[in-house]
Amino acid sequence: FKGTPPQLGAVGLANLGNTCYMNTVLQCLSNTTLLRSYFLRSKFLADLNRANKLGTGGKLSTAFGKLIHCLWYKRSNQDAASKPSHAQNDSDSSSPSG
Repeated sequence: FKGTPPQLGAVGLANLGNTCYMNTVLQCLSNTTLLRSYFLRSKFLADLNRANKLGTGGKLSTAFGKLIHCLWYKRSNQDAASKPSHAQNDSDSSSPSG
């Protein structure tokens, strides 16, 4: 789907083959008001623990923040569906087996 979203947050996620379940979860998180506000205002940056050797160094939270910004502040010259590939790539690399 191309064109300008009718309102903020009215942006979907393109299915990249087998990402429909991940897209559903990301959309639910994106529409959780307090969580969305926390990421849109970049307040999460102050809470990142980049030194934790067991964590992702903030990569997963940062990717989610970028995705939230993309979903809620989509520019009119972009497609109305975003590709969640950067979120998927970061989540793959932070999984216990990755």
